[in-house]
Amino acid sequence: MSTIGLKNLAGRISIFAQDVLLVILSFAIAFWIRIKLEAIFPGLHRLYIRDVGEFLIRNWWLMLIYIVVFISEGLYSKNMTFWEELKAILKGVVIAMLISFSFVALAKLNPYISRLILILQPIVLLIILPIYKYLFKKLLYILGLWQLPMLEVKINTKVSVRKPLAVNKYLGYSVVESIEIAIKDKTDLEAAYKKIKDRLKSGKYAGVVVVVPDTSDPLISQLIEKIYFVTSRILVVPEFLGFDVMNSNVVHLMYENLFIFDIKKGLNKKRSKVIKRIIDIIVGVLVLLLTWPIFLVVSLIIYLKDGAPVFFTHKRYGKGGKTFNFVKFRTMYNNNDKILEEYLKKNPKLKKYWDKYQKLPLKKDPRIIKGIGYFLRKTNLDELPQVFNLLKGDISLVGPRPYMPREREKMGDYFDRILAVTPGITGLWQVSGRNKRTFAKRMQIDVWYIQNWSLWLDFVILAKTVLMLIRGR
Repeated sequence: MSTIGLKNLAGRISIFAQDVLLVILSFAIAFWIRIKLEAIFPGLHRLYIRDVGEFLIRNWWLMLIYIVVFISEGLYSKNMTFWEELKAILKGVVIAMLISFSFVALAKLNPYISRLILILQPIVLLIILPIYKYLFKKLLYILGLWQLPMLEVKINTKVSVRKPLAVNKYLGYSVVESIEIAIKDKTDLEAAYKKIKDRLKSGKYAGVVVVVPDTSDPLISQLIEKIYFVTSRILVVPEFLGFDVMNSNVVHLMYENLFIFDIKKGLNKKRSKVIKRIIDIIVGVLVLLLTWPIFLVVSLIIYLKDGAPVFFTHKRYGKGGKTFNFVKFRTMYNNNDKILEEYLKKNPKLKKYWDKYQKLPLKKDPRIIKGIGYFLRKTNLDELPQVFNLLKGDISLVGPRPYMPREREKMGDYFDRILAVTPGITGLWQVSGRNKRTFAKRMQIDVWYIQNWSLWLDFVILAKTVLMLIRGR
C-alpha cells in the first residue's frame, strides 16, 4: 500500500476508534445521569447495577449496535460534508435506539437496563459526536491523515474546484495540482490520457477530480472512462448540474448506459408547504414568548431617545410579487434625511463614498440613533420585529431574502422564479458570505435553494445562521 493509502487508512481507523470511545462515553454519561436522578426523584426505580464499569461490560452489545449501524451508514467508508454526515449520524442514532429498545423489550431485560438510559444516551451522543468528529477531522486534516491529495483535470473549462474543496476540509480532499486540457478530436484525447497517466505514475495523488462543461461529449466520456482504470478514486464535476440534485433520485438504465434524474420539487408540494408553515408558527410563538421583555425595553429606549414611531416599515416583495410592509426596529433618527444632507456638506470625503455606494460606514453614519441604534444593528436585534411578518405569513423562517421594489428591474426573469415561494428571514445567501456575492450570484443562490429545498436544508441554514450570529458576522 502507498504512503497516501496508509495515511488515509490511519485516519479512518482513528476516526472509527474515536467514535467507539464516544459511544461508550455516551452510555457512561447516561448511566451517571440516571443514578443522579434517583436522588432527585425518590420514586424512581432503583437500578440493580450501581457501577458504571459493570454496566458497560454487561451491556457491551448495546454499544456494538451503534457501531454496526454507523458502519452501515457509511460513516467510515464515504467522504461526506459535515452536514451530510450529521444527517447520517442522526439517522444512525435513531435506528440504533429503536433496535436497542426492541432487543430490551423482546429479551425482557427491562429490570436490568433502564429505559431512561436508552433515551438519555442518544441525546448525549448527538451532542458530543458531531462536535468531536468536526474537531478531530480538522486535526487529522492538518496532520495529513484526512487529506486526500487530488489531481484536478479541467477539460475544456476554466472552472476549478480547488477553492471549494479547500474550504470544505471536512470532506477530506485537497487539490494539489491543476491541469487544463482541450479536447477536440481523438488525437487530443490520446494526448490528454497520456499526460494524466504520466502524472499519476508519480504516486503523489490519491485520485483525480475531473471538471467538465458537460458529459454529453463522447470524447470527454471516453477520457473519463480511461481515467477510471488508472486511478483508485475519481470525482467528476459536471458544470451543467445547476438544477436540483439534492432531492433527485438517479435511475440507471444499464443496457442503454444512461442515467435519469427524477427531480422532486420539494417546495411545490402542499405537504411541504403545510409543514414549513407549521414550523414558522411554532417558532414565531416561541420567539415572542421568550423575547417580549426585549421588545418592551428596546421600544422604551427608542421612544425616549427619539420619540415615536418605534418600528420602521418599508415595502418588500412577497410571494407572487405582492408587496408587504417589512417590519424592523427603527434605528435612524426621524429627521435622518436632513442630518445626512448637513453631514455630507461638512465631510466631502464621505460624500464621495456615499455617491459611490449609497451608504456610509456604520460607525460614521450620523443618521443612526446613538447607543441603541448602533447596538441593534451590530447584534441584528433590529430584525426581531420580523416575527410579526412571520406569524402573519408574509415571510417564512428560511427562504430567499425579500427583495425591494427598486430591485425589480435588476431581477429580470429571475423575478417570477424567486417569488414563486415565500421569502425568508434568513436564507442560503445570508450564510454563504453575502457581502462577497454579486447581486446576480445572490439570485442564482436563491433559485438553487428553491430547487433543492428540504427540511434538512432549512435546518442546516438555521444552524449556520445561529453560528454566524454567535460569531458576530
